[in-house]
Amino acid sequence: DNTLVIFTSDNGGVFKPEREMLQTDAIKAGLKINGGLRGGKHDVWEGGFKVPFLVRWPGKAAPGTECREMISLADILATTAAIVGEKLPTAAKAAEDSRNFLPAILGDPKTPIRDDMIVHSAPGVFAIRKGQWKWIEGVPVEDMKPGAKKTQGDQFRPQLYDTEADPAETRDLSSEHPEV
Repeated sequence: DNTLVIFTSDNGGVFKPEREMLQTDAIKAGLKINGGLRGGKHDVWEGGFKVPFLVRWPGKAAPGTECREMISLADILATTAAIVGEKLPTAAKAAEDSRNFLPAILGDPKTPIRDDMIVHSAPGVFAIRKGQWKWIEGVPVEDMKPGAKKTQGDQFRPQLYDTEADPAETRDLSSEHPEV
């Protein structure tokens, strides 16, 4: 009864409507495989990155609580090190972007675990999450292949979303908030 159990996923679900997949049946049945968020595995939308992260740790993590901290799976290394009382070796630059989210598990986050996070899609489109904002360097054409070069005139216009007000990323605010 002293074991920490974590249930999570590394990315959102895969959905290819042209292929017969279990996810296709789930969507036809009315299920939202990525929680109603735009996108899925391999792309830069929230549906590809925002995943469940459930913790059970009797005597440490309070049952039935919810934490809205932004974390990354890379943070598991620093958190595990903190749990066992070790420090990550700095000389080896081991998981230099890993952050300790143990305070969030214990229900005592005094400061945000992360202020920002960089994510990218399989074709190499990058996005930065900072607070409520998500800036996407550009959205590739649907058939963009990994490693393909970006050219002027295609669909690589930067976009900006308020992920608190618009979690499904339906309204590009880049022209309304150029200061961000």
